Amino acid sequence: MNTTFSGLPPGTRMTSLSGGRNSKVFLVQPPGSEPFILKRYFRNPADGRDRQGNEAMALRFFEKAGIESVPRLLRLDKDRQVSILSYIEGTKVTDPTTRDINLAVEFLTDLIRLSTTEEALKEEFSPASEAFFSVMDILKNIEMRLARLEQVTEECPLYRELIDFLCHQLRPAQAKFADHCRESLQSQGIGLEEYIPNAWRILSPSDFGMHNTLKRQDGRLSFLDFEYFGWDDPAKILADFCLHPAMNLNETLRQRFLSGMLPSLTTKGYDSQRAIALFPLFGIKWCCILLNEFMPYDLARRGFAGNGVHEAYEQILTRQLDKARIILSTLDSRADIFSRQLAANR
Repeated sequence: MNTTFSGLPPGTRMTSLSGGRNSKVFLVQPPGSEPFILKRYFRNPADGRDRQGNEAMALRFFEKAGIESVPRLLRLDKDRQVSILSYIEGTKVTDPTTRDINLAVEFLTDLIRLSTTEEALKEEFSPASEAFFSVMDILKNIEMRLARLEQVTEECPLYRELIDFLCHQLRPAQAKFADHCRESLQSQGIGLEEYIPNAWRILSPSDFGMHNTLKRQDGRLSFLDFEYFGWDDPAKILADFCLHPAMNLNETLRQRFLSGMLPSLTTKGYDSQRAIALFPLFGIKWCCILLNEFMPYDLARRGFAGNGVHEAYEQILTRQLDKARIILSTLDSRADIFSRQLAANR
């Protein structure tokens, strides 16, 4: 398979880096030259998102803005969907510290600041992946995801376990939290079809968290993966950081993240009550995301990236279903903690 640019000198070493779910990533080490990252993006006619273009636009924007905690875009090959990025030496953040959270907040705070600049508006960024700016659009997206999962056929391993989970647990929880969200927002005079003001929208990597972060030797963090970058709703950013199953955050670290984020959002006039009302719905959505491997397209994307392809299909589905069950079983308590933590920092 041709994954490289032509012209690499003899003796060049290429090492596949694991961890990505959407792309193939290689460390390229030419003899006598600086190493770099070669990234090959997943592309499917059924998915119109331009992952390579989004990341390239974001990285160029960061470079102009003087943001140094991200890779540099060195070269782009659109025909082969390959990008060359600067290599950042570091280790995965598996056990985040308070300092790590502070650095993540600092990065997002920079994005909030940059979101108001002329340069950001000139770039004509699209909405971030899965960004919806009205409650009704969020509800429609969750409904679409649930309906898609309910179309899984009996030929699929764990079919009965999936349908039982959807019908007897996830669907009832979705209805309960949707009703609660409607009542909460309507009591505040917020319409379900009402879009949030443009002033509230901020630039976001969309898939942001410690799972897409490297820690350098000096303790600084570098943030990776901007394939889904664009305009986003702060409610989604706050909820996703606290809910993401790839992160290991205790209550103290979540509290630190929220207390660090709120001042910048409050300056923009953002009402945190909206985030509180929506939090459980984003939890339901995460349950659906974890079950994506039941769908052939999402399994193909994972296989392209080389993540988990060595596992038996049924083993993958069992693990993902277990993760979804854990999120759902803890969602009431996590929503209550999220509400109290935000209220304490208003």
